[in-house]
Amino acid sequence: MTSVELPPIEPTSSDKGVVNCALCNSIISDIFTGFENGATDEEISAGIGRRCETLNLYNFKVCNGTAYIAMVIIKKIDYM
Repeated sequence: MTSVELPPIEPTSSDKGVVNCALCNSIISDIFTGFENGATDEEISAGIGRRCETLNLYNFKVCNGTAYIAMVIIKKIDYM
């Protein structure tokens, strides 16, 4: 598995923007960890959806769907 170096998060004028960047970086990390541990796409995206909802950032459907869509793209990048 290829390690991905993510750029540092730059502060923005919007606190929510910084939280979103941190959450996105965390989601990408969780997706790779799930791949490495043999989790299904559904298990990974559901876990991300629950965490997002717990943090009261977005609802489960938004985070779950976004994570599920992102996994397709990340898999293609990872296997290149």
